Amino acid sequence: MASVQSISSAIGDFFHRIEHDVTLVTGKKAAEAAGGVVAGTANSSLALIATLGLISAVSTGLTQMEYHYQRKKLRHFYKEELAAKLGKDGHALTDKDLDALAGRMANVSVEKNHTISEALEKHKKQRNIGVGLSIIASLSTYGIVHGLIPAAAFAAFGATGGFVASAIVGLLIYNAVKAPIHWAADKLLGIDTDTVHDRIVEIQKDRQAGKTISREQVFSAFVAANPELSNYIAGSHGKPFDQLDVPVKIAIADNIGKIIQLDALTQSINSGEINVSELAFTVDGQTSGVAPKQLDGKSHGLLAGIKHTIGNLMGHVMGGHKAVHAQVIAETELPRGSFVEKLGMKKSNTLLSHVERVEQSRNREIMAERSVPLA
Repeated sequence: MASVQSISSAIGDFFHRIEHDVTLVTGKKAAEAAGGVVAGTANSSLALIATLGLISAVSTGLTQMEYHYQRKKLRHFYKEELAAKLGKDGHALTDKDLDALAGRMANVSVEKNHTISEALEKHKKQRNIGVGLSIIASLSTYGIVHGLIPAAAFAAFGATGGFVASAIVGLLIYNAVKAPIHWAADKLLGIDTDTVHDRIVEIQKDRQAGKTISREQVFSAFVAANPELSNYIAGSHGKPFDQLDVPVKIAIADNIGKIIQLDALTQSINSGEINVSELAFTVDGQTSGVAPKQLDGKSHGLLAGIKHTIGNLMGHVMGGHKAVHAQVIAETELPRGSFVEKLGMKKSNTLLSHVERVEQSRNREIMAERSVPLA
């Protein structure tokens, strides 16, 4: 059953779509009307140029509106984490807070989150390419509606009916033109590739639908967020993680997952102790500062303080009739900033649990505020 959050999100998307389409139709009609005024005082060529110019301006404005809506959704998705990380009230968050966490505000000292930065960069690319595609689709629609469809076809419905019929036909043609060129442009520029945020959103949707999240889903977010880990798996198994057979994914998640306490993390997400959105920070070796929730007065998942010993993980590819022996990442000489170093995983007998890392981070902040040196 869909959750309140998913229903609210769907309703928000629906009304945003309505707003977008209404603005598109009224904006274009206003542009055509303005062109008609110009036509009454100048030659038809100048009127056409004015009309097309105004339609292009409307298309550009709509693309910018869509860009801001996507940023708003991103801000809402990480509302709790942003508030905790920046020490602000969740209702007072702005787009600048997103930029601050993405490392785009030079005057704000906060740890950069690469997941949010990547998501913002994708939206920006979509906006930039979308401006041109929207203009092309709008001008094509204008040419088709006014060049191929007789005006009498709409006039037959009367003034109001003709306006509505023209608007519906225009929207259908606009989307029919824009959808394929947008798809082709996204493919060509690689904008259609899922970001870490996209993966986290899909996990959130599954949780809201009442589904149990698998270790492999959570692990795929770690792989996407850490190129060293992704390259390690691809080099060891001949394919990227997402393209491997399910048994192989399970085996890899079981072996490497011990390093990142994958079982405990997945359990805590499924139990509701940890927000799915916290993954944006966990995969980057960070914590947002949002405290895990206490359920039924008991300590679950990561709150149980589960610690795993880092061993020499020797994984066997299941179903492939071939054993793949690889050095465990924690024992491999990787360049600075590697997967292991990013997540703060050193060669030690024990690992800090997620909760311990949250507490450690808070203690450091408190001590820093008091100007007391840490031991």
